[in-house]
Amino acid sequence: MGHMRRVYQADIAGIESWQQVVLIPVCDDQTMASRTSYGSLFVEGNVGRLRMPIARNSTLMSALRDKDYDQYDVVSLGFGANDAVLLYVHQRDMR
Repeated sequence: MGHMRRVYQADIAGIESWQQVVLIPVCDDQTMASRTSYGSLFVEGNVGRLRMPIARNSTLMSALRDKDYDQYDVVSLGFGANDAVLLYVHQRDMR
C-alpha cells in the first residue's frame, strides 16, 4: 500500500455521488491480529478515527455495501485520477 497521505473529515464529507469509488482488497500480515482485535493494517492505516464520517457518507457506504463491506473494514482511503476515491479494505474476522 505504501505511504498514504493524511485524510481529514472534510475530505470524506466532500466525496460526492458522481465520484467513482474503487475498493481495493488488501491482506493483513497478522502481526497484531486476533479474533477479537484489528490487525496492523487497521492500526497503521489513515482512517482510524474517521470511520464514523465514512459511515455518514452515502456514496462510500453504497460502494462498501455493494461488495459486502462496511466502514469498519476500511483500512485506508486515497484519491486517484479524475477524483476517484480509493478505499483499501480488509474484511475483519469480528463479524
